[in-house]
Amino acid sequence: MQRKIIRKSAVRQRTGLSDTQVWRLERRDDFPARVQLGPNSVGWYEDEVDAWIHSRIRAGGRQPPLPRSRREVDALAAAAVLAASPDQS
Repeated sequence: MQRKIIRKSAVRQRTGLSDTQVWRLERRDDFPARVQLGPNSVGWYEDEVDAWIHSRIRAGGRQPPLPRSRREVDALAAAAVLAASPDQS
């Protein structure tokens, strides 16, 4: 069975990553290595990209926390200060 090679646009569409993000992950060995197809073209083995996507989903699929508003941050900081200060009765 021959392995299918997908081009950069298909990798972007499947992963949602930018070219720079893919390049950085490749440098850290956290993404499948590209295959040089010619002097100015590259591709990736489809099965390796699919396995990488599957491993990311199976890794928990957790998203980073959403940024909080400045008011929420200030309220949490104030609560933490009150909780940490000694009781003044």
